[in-house]
Amino acid sequence: MGDSCGPVLTDAFGRASCSITPTQPAGTVNIVTSFAGDVDYLASSDSDPFVITREETTLTYTGPTVILQNASGVTLSAQLLEDGTTAPVPFGQAVVLSVGGQSCTGFTDAAGNVSCSLTLSGPLGPEPITATFAGDAYYLPSSDSAEAIVFAFADRGAFSLGDLTVAGATPSTSVT
Repeated sequence: MGDSCGPVLTDAFGRASCSITPTQPAGTVNIVTSFAGDVDYLASSDSDPFVITREETTLTYTGPTVILQNASGVTLSAQLLEDGTTAPVPFGQAVVLSVGGQSCTGFTDAAGNVSCSLTLSGPLGPEPITATFAGDAYYLPSSDSAEAIVFAFADRGAFSLGDLTVAGATPSTSVT
């Protein structure tokens, strides 16, 4: 079943129009116009192909970029919107969030926000973060990327002293 509007009245030139927001998946559909006829005019109709395209999306990574290695879990997050506007895509769209070689999948809420958690066991240092929406019959795919710094706490106490640590000390003063 397709979308429809009307009935609508014609203007002084015999033109009629109305707005339709398609709800069908992308593809070619027939758009049908019809006139039921009246006492002066016979009924008529016309059918023409109409192409529905997938809606553009914008995915933005919104989660942390400093991540503790082997912590109890880091929550990665992103936001998926139509055309980069404030309109979220429909609830429940799958988004894959990854850092380094690990990933998790989350599903959009009513505002287009998505999150999932993982325990990062990858190497220390800079690691790529990606957020990927594969698209579907209604929406085009989109992605975003960032760089995370993965760090770990020392397994025991650590500190350092500089060459100016003992201010005003004589050259023979030593620091242990």
